[in-house]
Amino acid sequence: MEENVQTTQNGVTEPTAEAPANTQPPAAPAEAAQVDIAKLEQIVQERLEKSGEKIFREMLEKKNLDTDTVNQMTAEWRSKQQTPEQAMQELQGKLSASETKYTALEQKFLAVGKGIPADKADDYIALANARMIDGVTFEDALSKALETFPINKPKNEVILPPSGPVDVPTKEVEYKTKLAEAREKKDNFAAIKIKQEAAREGIILN
Repeated sequence: MEENVQTTQNGVTEPTAEAPANTQPPAAPAEAAQVDIAKLEQIVQERLEKSGEKIFREMLEKKNLDTDTVNQMTAEWRSKQQTPEQAMQELQGKLSASETKYTALEQKFLAVGKGIPADKADDYIALANARMIDGVTFEDALSKALETFPINKPKNEVILPPSGPVDVPTKEVEYKTKLAEAREKKDNFAAIKIKQEAAREGIILN
């Protein structure tokens, strides 16, 4: 390895100082262009819609329809297309309506199971729903509504004894046991059915 030397006036050779190395850091690469994800998704969605419209239009043209009819049917098809957000909102609306219908039906069964006539069930259900505050369940609220506004039996109603020998205490215990099991399993429909069967035999369960 060669060394840089210099000769002084006295004839003495001395090594020359080396030039300092370039210690500056390399230039930073240019920042990558930021990708607009939302814009990219919009472009993809538009291309998919155009692709679907093109396929639909080609199917109509293969049926030898005139241009005006093809244009009209294509426009109608385009107006009915939904974005993913619109489809999700529609699905959520249908699920909400189904849940509301299911809840109303379940409440009706509970009301009838407690001996409320079907023509008065809606009134008691409304009262019970109004009392459902601070963690009160619908069934408890319905019981409170019955306590406040008991069902009045017709004055001329004659209550006849059972037509045959019925072991009421044994039957009552049996129904109560079944009802307790259904409630433990949180099976409301089974509980309603048990109450209805008991009511037909003159046994009222709470």
